[in-house]
Amino acid sequence: MTLRTSFLLMASIITLFMSCSVKEPRGNCPCRLTVDLSDASEEYTDVLVSAFDKNKQAVYCCETIDVFQEKLFIEMQKSRIKVICLQGIAVGRMDGRNVFIDEGHEADRLMVSTDDVDCTGETAFSKASFHKNWAELTISYANPDNSEYPFTLEVTGQVNGLGLDTMTPVAGPFRCTGRQQPGENTFKANLPRQSPEGKGLVMRLIRKTDKSLEKEYDLSEFINSSGYDWTAMDLDDICIGIDYAGALTSISVIDWKTGFETMIII
Repeated sequence: MTLRTSFLLMASIITLFMSCSVKEPRGNCPCRLTVDLSDASEEYTDVLVSAFDKNKQAVYCCETIDVFQEKLFIEMQKSRIKVICLQGIAVGRMDGRNVFIDEGHEADRLMVSTDDVDCTGETAFSKASFHKNWAELTISYANPDNSEYPFTLEVTGQVNGLGLDTMTPVAGPFRCTGRQQPGENTFKANLPRQSPEGKGLVMRLIRKTDKSLEKEYDLSEFINSSGYDWTAMDLDDICIGIDYAGALTSISVIDWKTGFETMIII
């Protein structure tokens, strides 16, 4: 077989397997989308990638991508789409474009990226930019003699999910028990993004002995009094101090990116 014959045979094979040849109309050819995932952090596990059209129908559904994979290539029909990239889901439930928290669990540490992409051409590009959609609540309690603390801590609320495409809270019952930190006089609980008004969060101290209610707080009121912004692109963390009897002593907002703490003494 001559060199020329080999070349012609190879060209024929390539043409046979091309989805659209150069001689065919290009309008029905798929768009090749490149999704840049380099902003993903290994701290929040693998990335879930999905895409929806203007009618909110899935055109690319929930592929799990290794956190170390910096690019994803997708072929899809030409259209305008919204690309959603998600990290941090652990015990939450995904249902289409929403993530839900089952009652009894705290919020997952959700890092979310949404991007409106024009995929009407032959190629398109989307850069994922992840944002923090939970607030870590820390309750620091006074315990002078370092004896066993007689209370557990419970938080309830009226938001149990997040709409990933709109980055807005989903209404529903929320309840979780604070995690008592070993060797520290603190509880921690991750709260989901709340409505802009930030209403409905309640904190309770429950006696360990008989599970009776010792004290109840309007947690939303305390957080709102600090000037906390539930609409921020990246949610800050919250620290509340109580004395041994359970009286509130301070509330702090901790900037998630800088660690700068703004404290209000009650």
